[in-house]
Amino acid sequence: MTRHKTSPALAFFMALLLFGMSLPAAAENARGVVYADLNRNGARDPGENGVPGVLITNQRDFVSSDPEGHWAIDINEGDLIVLIKPAGYDLPVNDLNLPKFYYIHKPKGSPDFQPGNQSNSFFQGLYDRVFRKTDRDDHYPGVPPTGPLPASIDFALDPQTQPSSRFDVLVTADPQPRSIEQVHYLRDDAAAEMMTEEKVQQARFGVVRGDLMSDHLDLLEPYNQVMARIGKPLFNIIGNHDINFDSPEDAHSDETWHHHFGPQYYALFEGEALFVALDNIHWHHLPEKADANLPSEKKGIWDPKLGDEQLAWLARLLEFHPRDKLLILMMHVPLEINGAGYISDRQALYDLLLDRKVLVLCGHLHAQNHFFIGASSGYKGNPPIHQLTNATLSGGWWKGRKDDRGIPSAWCIDGVENGYSILSVSGSHYTTTYKALNRSWSHQMMIHSPSGQAQPGEKILVNIFA
Repeated sequence: MTRHKTSPALAFFMALLLFGMSLPAAAENARGVVYADLNRNGARDPGENGVPGVLITNQRDFVSSDPEGHWAIDINEGDLIVLIKPAGYDLPVNDLNLPKFYYIHKPKGSPDFQPGNQSNSFFQGLYDRVFRKTDRDDHYPGVPPTGPLPASIDFALDPQTQPSSRFDVLVTADPQPRSIEQVHYLRDDAAAEMMTEEKVQQARFGVVRGDLMSDHLDLLEPYNQVMARIGKPLFNIIGNHDINFDSPEDAHSDETWHHHFGPQYYALFEGEALFVALDNIHWHHLPEKADANLPSEKKGIWDPKLGDEQLAWLARLLEFHPRDKLLILMMHVPLEINGAGYISDRQALYDLLLDRKVLVLCGHLHAQNHFFIGASSGYKGNPPIHQLTNATLSGGWWKGRKDDRGIPSAWCIDGVENGYSILSVSGSHYTTTYKALNRSWSHQMMIHSPSGQAQPGEKILVNIFA
């Protein structure tokens, strides 16, 4: 066998080429301006000044806009550039009433995941068409290629006509339709009421805390169309049924979410309060199940976890919020369930929250309860953290006897009727009021007795919604 000797110059060139190919893409410097869009037309016109002191983040670091509203931040391929809405301003919305406050930098687009259940596509497709009344002929798309970074990324802010530290927020959780029929339940039961309910229409914005879907992300578009009918800016929080299970890793499990909603964690200031949306869903794809005839959601597991990167981001964000002002954390999975810790890295979060006034808004349980996280849970701060787990729009997953509209009663698993809450904030104080769908605001409890009437010596069960 003839051996060919490689020259030193050629070897050096090949090593240099391989080394260059292994280097990560160089960081780019994104820049733009934040401006007050006085006529709300989405373009900067003469006389519309820049807004100073507005936070911009790449979901790791923060910068503030200068006195003329200009900002600049280093980003990597795949990053999202996110504006932190300042108090006294509203965000513009798109035609689905989704706020516009981010830019996605994915020049090549999202990875091209293949559907995890394609090896069982005939039976899965038959099930989808017959039982779900929908068709999954393709995998769930992520973000299309965004191309080169623009020379300027400009964010519009709409000045509020009457800025105030007193405001209301619509809060709910888990709409969770698993079929187009259940999307129609959501439309005719929840959205139909909220679009005419005075207290909802007076709210500054709304928040849905996860499980928008029930794994079937092809329903996100009709879901958004239904929720847009409410007529309020709507912020969405990612849940364990909202991630893309086709992803082989957690890092890309939010690609479909990015396509529809942008960042999976973000924040906004309103009045004197800071609202922070957090992602506490961590996806683990299991390679040993990759070739099994299973739906994608069965090919891995998810953990309730925040992660080091998100916690580091939150720690930096909190430097911009006074300790004595109200902090509202919004997430899908509760930190504590039935008095037991659930989020695996919750102690690291508790350390960041010491001696702050904190309200945690979550969902996931399809039940309504208040829990105060204190010393027995490992939180050493004062006052305790108030965790409100909301009853859901879907109640007990759109089950129950149907009414004359053909819509299930959909009570939650604790007997609370499906509905939503209004969070009323005044400075750093707040109250919450629950509203069962198709009931008056005064309907706040259900009273049960075995005989259906009050009898001497009989135990009466009172289920208070709160």
